[in-house]
Amino acid sequence: MLLSSLPPELYAAILDHIDDDHIQSSVLALTRAVPHAPVPLDRLFESIRLCTPQSVIHLQRRLRGGQPEALYVRSLRIQSWAADAQVIINLLALLDNLIALALFVGPNFAPENLLEIFEKPRERLESLSLRFRPYVQRANYYQFLKGAYFDPTISAIASWPSSSLHTLSVVQDPSTHQVSFAQPLVFFNFKPLLTLSISPAAHNITSLCIRIPGRDVGPYLAVAPKSFPALKVLDLSTGNIKGAQFDRLLARFDCVQHVRLDSCALLAGREPAEWAALGKDCALTGARRARDRERGLRAWKEAQEQRVHPSHERDATQNRASKARAGRKGLATATLSLRGTSEPTLPTREPSTSTSDAPPVDPLVLQRKIRVAPLPPSLLTLTATAPPPLLPDHPPEEHHDPTLVLRDHYATFRKAFAEGWESGIAQLRSTWTRLRSFARNNNTHVMVLAPGAPQEGSALDGLEEVNEECWKRLETGSYPPPILCFAGEVKGPGTLHPAGCGHQITEMMWGHPEFLGVK
Repeated sequence: MLLSSLPPELYAAILDHIDDDHIQSSVLALTRAVPHAPVPLDRLFESIRLCTPQSVIHLQRRLRGGQPEALYVRSLRIQSWAADAQVIINLLALLDNLIALALFVGPNFAPENLLEIFEKPRERLESLSLRFRPYVQRANYYQFLKGAYFDPTISAIASWPSSSLHTLSVVQDPSTHQVSFAQPLVFFNFKPLLTLSISPAAHNITSLCIRIPGRDVGPYLAVAPKSFPALKVLDLSTGNIKGAQFDRLLARFDCVQHVRLDSCALLAGREPAEWAALGKDCALTGARRARDRERGLRAWKEAQEQRVHPSHERDATQNRASKARAGRKGLATATLSLRGTSEPTLPTREPSTSTSDAPPVDPLVLQRKIRVAPLPPSLLTLTATAPPPLLPDHPPEEHHDPTLVLRDHYATFRKAFAEGWESGIAQLRSTWTRLRSFARNNNTHVMVLAPGAPQEGSALDGLEEVNEECWKRLETGSYPPPILCFAGEVKGPGTLHPAGCGHQITEMMWGHPEFLGVK
């Protein structure tokens, strides 16, 4: 049988086994070797990788004029720092069916160029990777004088009315230029990240990577109650993320499973006790969420009781007024602060309904005490950077293997982290046992946060009654410690990656590793 007589379905099945990086060359080779064969040419355009400015120009010229091949393009990677921004804009305007876009943003890209690409919603886009390297060899203060930064691009994505985004990566390369002048900034501030976190574009994002060297973006991601509700993978490598901020992030993202914090000063000390404390904190994130929700419930119950017994509230108000001291108030009791706020805050909104307009609540609910049971942790892997071992005072032995020393050094931290984790899990089990005994008492309601429910809240929204099946699942569940990896993004033989670490699981999650700055 001649190769040219094979059915197109067979050629399509063969091409399905070829990696995206080689699909174009393979299709071209087939068309030249068997020119009359029914090779599916749509695979030639389905996944495109462009590495030179000339290739971007050639593709734009090939597709312009309403060519049907533009509809075949589903994935596009432009890996050139010198490509003309306007040509890229014109090319992307032709690609209506694009679902994956990865783009190098170099010195040729002005902020208004990138804004033009994302000003119009791209509702079919599922994966977006942006890698920034705006550094220059000669001083140019145009950006500073104009006040032009890439913040509006994030705001534009946040303004999309709907989105199919599942993965989002925004990476800034560290500056390696040894120059005597200040390099251009990529982002002036991170308030657009706060807006993005609660926007429709964030509703379906399961994998998020924000790498800004030396900057702390954590507060802007964790301040909103419903920030990135579907998040499973978080990468904040190279940022200024400390242990306390990491604890807050875990408490916010209750479904996150994989966290990468490479090149972050997570813990500066070399004591294993610090890693044990971190492991315990990671295990008890559900307990902190439960405590926060219980505080909101107490405030809500007080408000409901005031509706039922308004005279009690008037008496309490009069008592508070009588206790207030007369006289001049100083700065210590002033209602205004002379200091600016150090943490990002959500914009204030008027409540949609008043307390008096809310539907009535069953009095039995108000009479019984409500407790919130903590959920078990969801974290499966964590990558971090540990301080190196101290050098010995005496010279190393001739056959001394530094890799073994480093492996033992990391093993000590991993063991301490696991011990802290187990201590936290034991505390959770004790809490569940105590709350279950309370549940047998008719005066106590024990509830649990439903998946995706905010940890803040004043009513019973997002809370579910803990039934017998849920108690059994909590008490008999197995919660092994997360796989902790200190090996960084170095690959190859001799590296110290434990099996199943976060690097191995998330390596291709945002497209090609080059878009994370990994070579």
